Amino acid sequence: MGGIVAAAANLVSISALAFLGGETAADGTSLADALGGLAGGWFVAMLIGCLLPVFEHVFHVTTDIRLLELSNQNLPLLRTLALEAPGTYQHSLMLGHLAEAAAEAIGADALLARVGGLLPRHRQDRRCPTTSSRTSRRATTATTGWSPR
Repeated sequence: MGGIVAAAANLVSISALAFLGGETAADGTSLADALGGLAGGWFVAMLIGCLLPVFEHVFHVTTDIRLLELSNQNLPLLRTLALEAPGTYQHSLMLGHLAEAAAEAIGADALLARVGGLLPRHRQDRRCPTTSSRTSRRATTATTGWSPR
């Protein structure tokens, strides 16, 4: 899509410059310039497509293209989640849809909200950092009668 827009902008610019310069269509230069403009638009689109992941990594920016890749439900992480924990997978899907709808309602980035709700977060330690392991085990045993091992 970007290549088409760049090529169209090139054609408009080349046509305007040729018109202002008084060139006619009979000259072979107008056709060569038009083809050069189309090729330049195509080249720019390919160059950006190749360099975009590099720019994302270097500048620590996440583009909409990357977010669309992350929202793909055929990612190995999401497929594994769907097979091993279907309830968590369904919860993640619903959370992503709810976050997207909420973001659209307030004018925020809906795609970013959906991806943030869709992908599961991994935390090393789910306990409260101020609670020691021994205290949490005692509290669990006292309230439920079950001791985690």
